[in-house]
Amino acid sequence: MKPEGVNLNRHHYHSLMQACARCGAWEKGIELFREMKRVGLKRDRITYNTAIEAVFCQQDLAMGIFREGLDAGLYPDIFKSESSILELDLHGLSMSAGEVALRWWLEEFLVKCLDSRSKLDNYYKIEIIAGLGKSHVRGEREGGDGIRLRTRKMLKYFSLWMDWQKNEGRTRISKNALAAALKKNNGKLLFDFDGYMEWRKENTTANTIPEVPQIGKSQAKGSIHDCVRGNSIVCGNTQEAITGNKDVANSDELSGFVHSGGGRKHERTRKKKEKRKEKPKNKRKRS
Repeated sequence: MKPEGVNLNRHHYHSLMQACARCGAWEKGIELFREMKRVGLKRDRITYNTAIEAVFCQQDLAMGIFREGLDAGLYPDIFKSESSILELDLHGLSMSAGEVALRWWLEEFLVKCLDSRSKLDNYYKIEIIAGLGKSHVRGEREGGDGIRLRTRKMLKYFSLWMDWQKNEGRTRISKNALAAALKKNNGKLLFDFDGYMEWRKENTTANTIPEVPQIGKSQAKGSIHDCVRGNSIVCGNTQEAITGNKDVANSDELSGFVHSGGGRKHERTRKKKEKRKEKPKNKRKRS
């Protein structure tokens, strides 16, 4: 693109780094990340999240990028430390950035807070907030993959386990498990990274092209961005994007919004507008 005279902006770099993540080209990914600083482009939270995605297989490098983002004030709201509560909130982080954040929180932040059993007993709860993934536009991932699944599996490779709690979007770490792990490892929490990466490769959608149709929020007026497997809500141009079939998109069946949930509401609204247009307007004559 550069030889053709195209000036790359921040969004171009994000897309290129995401492609590096999918291809496993971590060297090129970190090169692009550093190049952004060299050419004077502002690097935001999305930049750091995407860079971590690209270099995740190199944990020291990924952890360094995350720490840099922390120092730059890009992750001010991910952890909370109060007199009786320790929380890590992974909202606003990409999948890989959330995994790196959890490892940093356990190995560096939490260990400093819990350097003795008496301090551990002072905390009422130690939780990870991952949510249920309901706010994601993209829909469900293959096999139910998500940050909640990954963080809970990571705890296993830290030799930790969970205490039951009602809120499924939160994971409460067992204080007894923490105490046992810290005592066994001389005040440290050790992570079996190789074991986790093997599980991650076999059981997650990491760095793969998603099979679930990906439809972002369209700028077109009156379009619908939702796409739910087995119960699609689509309009003509969206259907064409999914199927590549213009004839299908322009068929009578898809001329309005396809019957599903909110689609009926939009169809009724359209008909009401058409009726109002058909009614003759009685203009009052000025006296």
